[in-house]
Amino acid sequence: IRSALVILLSSMSLEDGMTTVAAPPSCRTVLAAPLFAGAADPTCASAGSGLAKLRVRIARLPPSLNGMALGLCGLAGAWDKMGAIHHWDVDAIVIGLVLVAGVVQTAYLPLKIVTCFEVFLAELSQPADVAAIAASPMAICFIGAQVYKRIDEGVGSCMVAFGGVLQVVCMIRFFYLVAKQRKKPEPYWFPPTVSIAMTAIQACACGWDIRIHQVCYYVAIAIMLAILPFASYRVARHPSTVALGPSCNILCAPASLNSMAWYLVTKPAWPGQRPSPWLGLCLFVASTTFFLQALLGLLLRRKHWVALPFSPAWSAFTFPLASTTSAALYAYQEFFADSVVF
Repeated sequence: IRSALVILLSSMSLEDGMTTVAAPPSCRTVLAAPLFAGAADPTCASAGSGLAKLRVRIARLPPSLNGMALGLCGLAGAWDKMGAIHHWDVDAIVIGLVLVAGVVQTAYLPLKIVTCFEVFLAELSQPADVAAIAASPMAICFIGAQVYKRIDEGVGSCMVAFGGVLQVVCMIRFFYLVAKQRKKPEPYWFPPTVSIAMTAIQACACGWDIRIHQVCYYVAIAIMLAILPFASYRVARHPSTVALGPSCNILCAPASLNSMAWYLVTKPAWPGQRPSPWLGLCLFVASTTFFLQALLGLLLRRKHWVALPFSPAWSAFTFPLASTTSAALYAYQEFFADSVVF
């Protein structure tokens, strides 16, 4: 219906004597205008400029905005765990962060799909954009689990299911694009792939069948083992050409997310085995190792990203660091409660 209306409005004009009122420009047209165009901009100076200006801003919202929503969710999770360890009342902080994450989440995906669907489709043709969009299903799953816990179990469970389906769709689309374009592994590969661990975490939180979240978890482990060594090697081998921006920090995310997930999906070993701490310890060691490599990689690439203006792309610093923090908090509680260092 929306597409039909756009086509109709684009093809008709209202004539009244010598006055012609044309339809507002399409998203592809307004994308050529500056994001914060003033009254002097010809795109925004005509009648109906308010609508055109709004569509410009929505159309040019970067996909990395989803990473900001996910980062807020990760921060909420870290606060929640810190409160549980130290017996702090952090509900207000967690709820506030989740609410802001929900607002940021709504600002990108629903608005852009409704108002500028063709721009959204264009973004789905680029692997890096799909990787940024893939942060959205993770945020939806996290928010859904909070809704399940605090408001309504049915609504929360549906949100987690919806986020999980979107995550699988993003993963399939991403693998198709990187195979078609012959892309080599980089840290930005992880949001649309290993993120299935988030589905496992929130499915377990919603009380789903154990087979569902454990299958998701083992798939996340398998993807991490398949991609992480190659991405790590390329980050270390090519400091002047690979992951030059903040995306280098995403290198620490897969091991940290899977380490955190281990504690939250009944601490599995391998399929069919009884719970065992060795996998959790290995994942925590990997989390710490790749966190240190990510810091070193950022240091070696500092001339490429430190001078850049701040943008939503810096959201690559948020969730990976939050998940690393959460992994350390869970490891502290599980293995190192008596350690002065921790």
